[in-house]
Amino acid sequence: MATITSNPGKKAFTGNLIDMSAENLVNTIGGSKDDQGNWEPPEKWEKTGVMDIVCDSGHTIRLYKAKVTGNDFGGGVNSQGVLSVQLNIEVMKDEDGKRMKIFAPGIDPETGKPSEEP
Repeated sequence: MATITSNPGKKAFTGNLIDMSAENLVNTIGGSKDDQGNWEPPEKWEKTGVMDIVCDSGHTIRLYKAKVTGNDFGGGVNSQGVLSVQLNIEVMKDEDGKRMKIFAPGIDPETGKPSEEP
């Protein structure tokens, strides 16, 4: 297993998950969603698999194998900040040796083709 690190011994990068819908939390760090849309966290806040980061520019950064660990809650519940789940993200090689690819706006990472036909 190879890990991209900015400095030896550190995670590749960190980020904050601000869309804390149950579906988004399950997709990002695991756990379960019930019929009412409530989220119950897993015992270990960690998930490994394909991760897509959709940018405001429309680009999608596909990490072919990412280990995402939920660290803690961050931000705040006030006018100074937004409550979020802090994430540590390690980027590893998948079974084909690929780490990541940045897809242009409008390109579906699953197919590599335009997501909407003209």
